[in-house]
Amino acid sequence: MKIAAIDTFAVSPRWLFVRVRTDEGAEGWGEASLEGHAEAVQGAFEALKDRFLGADPFRIEDIWQIGYRGGFYRGGPVQMSAISGLDQALWDLKGKALGVPVWQLIGGKVRDRVEVYGWIGGDRPHEAAAGAKDRQSQGFRKVKITPPRTSAGSTAPRRWTRPWSAWPPCARPAWTWAWTSTDGCAGPWPSNWRGRWSR
Repeated sequence: MKIAAIDTFAVSPRWLFVRVRTDEGAEGWGEASLEGHAEAVQGAFEALKDRFLGADPFRIEDIWQIGYRGGFYRGGPVQMSAISGLDQALWDLKGKALGVPVWQLIGGKVRDRVEVYGWIGGDRPHEAAAGAKDRQSQGFRKVKITPPRTSAGSTAPRRWTRPWSAWPPCARPAWTWAWTSTDGCAGPWPSNWRGRWSR
């Protein structure tokens, strides 16, 4: 079995996927996304294709080492995103070819379950609260959120640097997975609210 094709697929708004196909028709998929730099990662794949077309897809560690050490310069987010996507695709291909899940190939099961979070949107606290309630109904106990906009309608900065106690009461999380929507949300924010945001 030899690698016959390495193809990339840019998917809006920010993803880049890679497919590795063999001469026997087996294929595997990986993700090589690097936000804002999909074209650069696609360019890195041109060099990887030159090196690995015709290679044995089961020699995953060898391919990784050549991809990483085969040039004069090493590392960097573009190169590492490409190598990572290729690595994932090769493990996916090998697992499918052998009829076993990838976790079985790389050492076996470590845990029976993993806790995850659900992302929620919302430009206003009441929208975030509704999103959190939806995620709670789906079984999530934690959420990730971009801070809501200020009362003036400007986009909220990227991160919040104060403890939850500094948030207005209507925007404080009641639990790790839910948000309260009580007094203060309908009216203007307190005067000290906007000054507590930090970029």
